[in-house]
This record gives sequence, structure tokens and C-alpha cells, in this order.
Amino acid sequence: TGVLAAAISRAGDRAVITLDVTEQHVAQQRSEELLREVTTILESTTAGIAYLRGNALVRCNRRFETMLGLPEAAAAGQDLDALFGHHPQAQRIAADTLQALTEGAIYETEFDALVAGPQGQHRVWYSLSVRRAQAVGDQAEAVAVLSDITRLKHQQAELEQLLRDRELMFNLS
Repeated sequence: TGVLAAAISRAGDRAVITLDVTEQHVAQQRSEELLREVTTILESTTAGIAYLRGNALVRCNRRFETMLGLPEAAAAGQDLDALFGHHPQAQRIAADTLQALTEGAIYETEFDALVAGPQGQHRVWYSLSVRRAQAVGDQAEAVAVLSDITRLKHQQAELEQLLRDRELMFNLS
């Protein structure tokens, strides 16, 4: 029913207090439902998504960890240097991200990484976009989105090769 009854005894007098917690219960159920929905969305996306506070990762979806080659549930609490530590551009990415967040700017970059696959290691390309979220307290908060752009990089390389071949053909004729 959502109604909580409590009896309080004071100096022999008896008082009954009735609290209606129906609204609180409904709000809690709605919060739990929203959390399930948001979690499902985040875990179903092909992008890696993380929430940062200051220099540390607070929470991320599994895809973000996978893209960075981290074990499941290993990213939370790590600083940016540790997250990108095994990438050659790690220090640049971490420093540039922090500088952009400090300035309130959007940080975007592309970087490549070697990842292990069924046929051995192969190179993938990622796009990283970090946008500042609404500030709460002293530390900057941000959302980081990692997208796999490997296919686009391959298509770009193919187009560049076609352009070179075309120019060569025109120069020869």
C-alpha cells in the first residue's frame, strides 16, 4: 500500500505517526527503471563511452574498456595516463585532454592502436571526442566517446591511392 505506520512512545504518552511513502517508492522504482534503460543503451552501442571527473575515469561502458584493451571493470578510477598508457600517443592524449577540459574546450583526436584478434595483431583507428559536462564542484567533468574509424581510414587510403594512380595516368598521357 505504500503506507508506513510507526508508534512512538514518550513519557507514557503514545503517539502514532503515519507516513505515506508511496511517492518515494514510485520515484525509487522509476529511478531503477531509468538506470536499467540507460545501462542497456550504453552497453548496446558500438561506441565506447566514459564519464570523467578531473583526471580520473568514473564510469564507462564495456565497449570503452574493450577498445582500450583493458580487462572488464578495470578502467574505473584510473587516470588518463593509465587508460591510454599502452598507446604511443598516451602522454599527448592525456595532456591535451586535460588542457582542453581546463579551458572548457572540446577535445578531438584520432589515434591508431594495435589490437589482438583471431588472426594476430592488427591496426585499428579510433576517434576520441571529449566534451565537458556540467561542472559540479571544483573538478571538471566530461564525457569521452571513442569511435572505431578503421573502415573510414581504409577507405580514405584507397581514395588517396586512386587519386595518385589517376594523376600518374594523366602525367603519362
